[in-house]
Amino acid sequence: MRLLLDLWQNRTILWELAIYDFKHEYLGTWFGILWAFANPVLTAIILWFVFSHGLRGTSDPESYFLWLTAGLFPWQFLANALRGGTLSIVNHSFLVRKLAFRIDFLPFVKIISASLLHLPFLAALVALSFLYKTSSYHTLQLFYYWFAGCVFCLAVTRGTAAITVFVKDFAGAVEVILQLGFLATPIFWKPDMLPEALRGLIFWNPAYYIVSGYRASIIEGRSFWEYPAESLYFWALTLTTLVIGSIVFKKLRPVFADHI
Repeated sequence: MRLLLDLWQNRTILWELAIYDFKHEYLGTWFGILWAFANPVLTAIILWFVFSHGLRGTSDPESYFLWLTAGLFPWQFLANALRGGTLSIVNHSFLVRKLAFRIDFLPFVKIISASLLHLPFLAALVALSFLYKTSSYHTLQLFYYWFAGCVFCLAVTRGTAAITVFVKDFAGAVEVILQLGFLATPIFWKPDMLPEALRGLIFWNPAYYIVSGYRASIIEGRSFWEYPAESLYFWALTLTTLVIGSIVFKKLRPVFADHI
């Protein structure tokens, strides 16, 4: 609770740091911002073509594109936020020795920066829902699932950012986990493609809650309170991870400067 209160009280400086980080990350080169938007779009087009035309994985290629992007775009946000948050302290080592700066804000700055990149894709999903005539008031739930994704990324990166200061290879492990998570999350495949004995395992994947929530909001027209068990599990896991990550961060923070 103290962390969340501090984040709110320092929201102005967090916003300014996030804007600076976004500009530094994507606007420093001619094609930086272009590639940032082109990568998810090209990935969506390639996956759509392969699985709807090449492999004939669906009988309705047009609706599959909406279904695919509704899963791919939130995953891209989660991956960018987790990847950037994990490296946030190592990549801003010059701030660690500044006593007046709260370094525990750095992971959240990367999450805000990833959110700025995600906003146009949110708008694209809303536009596609109108195009495919699936839009409803449930579309507003996209902001709930985006917020849930932000809290989850904050919970995870509190610990991973601190550990990476001491174990530089840990960032590589996170990257491998993200690659495995992309395959293990039903982004371009559907859960009913799995054997029935394995189908229930995907519900333990927290990214599935976000991905399925995006689809429920703009395609299925279902409310998040219709999934009480999934919501309870996601928030229990997220808050537990946040507590553990905060403890790890607090224990390791005093010696960050000695290992940067």
